[in-house]
Amino acid sequence: MWAVLFTCMSTHAVHIELIEAMDRSSFLNALWLFFALQGPVKQIRSNCGTNFTGTCKELHIFLTDPKDTNVRKYLGEEGYFWIFKPPHSSHTERMIGISTRILNSMLKQISRLTHKVLSTLMAKFNHNLPEKIAAYQDGVSEGQLKMVELYEIPQPLTFFQTYEPKMAFVVVQKSTGIILYSLAADCFITTGTVLYQTLTQRHWVDFYLRALHIRQGCGLPTRYISVYNMANLAPDHVQRLTFKLCHLYWNSPGTIGVPSPCKYAHKLAFLSVQYLHAESAIQLSYKLHFL
Repeated sequence: MWAVLFTCMSTHAVHIELIEAMDRSSFLNALWLFFALQGPVKQIRSNCGTNFTGTCKELHIFLTDPKDTNVRKYLGEEGYFWIFKPPHSSHTERMIGISTRILNSMLKQISRLTHKVLSTLMAKFNHNLPEKIAAYQDGVSEGQLKMVELYEIPQPLTFFQTYEPKMAFVVVQKSTGIILYSLAADCFITTGTVLYQTLTQRHWVDFYLRALHIRQGCGLPTRYISVYNMANLAPDHVQRLTFKLCHLYWNSPGTIGVPSPCKYAHKLAFLSVQYLHAESAIQLSYKLHFL
C-alpha cells in the first residue's frame, strides 16, 4: 500500500491518494482522481521518478527539450506544464516529512490498519475543512492590543456562514529590543528557545521565541501575544505551531524570524502598493506571484 502526496505550492494544502503499487498506471489513476476531485492544475512539479516520467509520457507531455517551440505550443494548448525537479529537493523532502509525522500521530489510535480503513480515513481527511484556525497579525504595538481584541478580531468571525471554525489570533511583535543570554551555556540563546515567564505580562498570554538561526552576533527574540483563543490551544501548542510556521517560508530553506504567513502578507502588501497601484486580480490569489 502506497500513497501519493499532492501539495499546493501557494497554500501548502495537502491531498493524499492511496495507490496499490509504485508503477505508472497506479499513479496515473491517482492523478486523474485528484483532477476529478480538486479540478485541473496549471503546473505540476515533481522529481524525476520513473512513475512520474512514465505518466508524463502517457499524457503525451515530452519534456526532453523544454526549449523546443513545439513542446511549448502543445503545453500551452493543454493548459498545464510539468517541471521535473532534482531529487532530494529541500522543500519536497520537508513537506513529505511533515505529512508523515502528522499521519503517524493520527494512525497510532488505530489497532488494526487495513486498506479499507485507511481509504476511509483518507476520504475523510481530504474533504474536511479545518476545525481550528490560527491567525497571526504583525505590526501591532502594545497600546493597540485592546483595539485589536475589541474591533479587529470580531470582523473576520462574521465571514463564515455555514462553516464555523474555532479561531485563535496571535499578535507578532518583532521590535522587542530584548537580548536573551544563557548563563548556563555562557552564550546567547539558541534557535528554538522559548521564554514564557519572568519577562512576560500578567494580563496577556505571551511568550518570546527565537526562531531565526544566525552565525554571528545575537539573535533578537520575537514576542507573541495570544489575544483571542476560542480554539482552546494550550500555550505549548501555540509555541510549537509558531516555531514550525517559521520553517515554512518558500524562499528560505531554513527558518525565518516570524511565521511564514506574516512574511507572505508583507510581500503581497508591498507588491500591491509599489507596483500594482490597484486591487490585484482574483486569478493571482492562487499563485506565488508575490514572491
